[in-house]
Amino acid sequence: MTAGPADPQTLRIDLDSEQVGRGLSHLVVVVLEVLSELLERQAVRRMDVGDLDASQIEALGLGVMNGRRQIDQLRAAVLAAEQPAARTTKQNPDPEGRMNEKDES
Repeated sequence: MTAGPADPQTLRIDLDSEQVGRGLSHLVVVVLEVLSELLERQAVRRMDVGDLDASQIEALGLGVMNGRRQIDQLRAAVLAAEQPAARTTKQNPDPEGRMNEKDES
């Protein structure tokens, strides 16, 4: 199906503000998870190299655990906020427990 520039309907995207908000919140959680994983890898690398003493290793470990817990709380809050929307759209968890919307069109 091709459309020329004279067909304005093909150039428009219908956006549902709730879907945009849910998508943005999921994106934020994913970005935070990626950053957390990078920080964890950096911490392990620094421990392996021997750059840290015992107190620094403990502080780093606690920081990583606290960051992971906060990300998990944020993910739970995002999923809880979606619960009313789950009645109108069918959602299935992926292997990591995130919710994916299935379009039944």
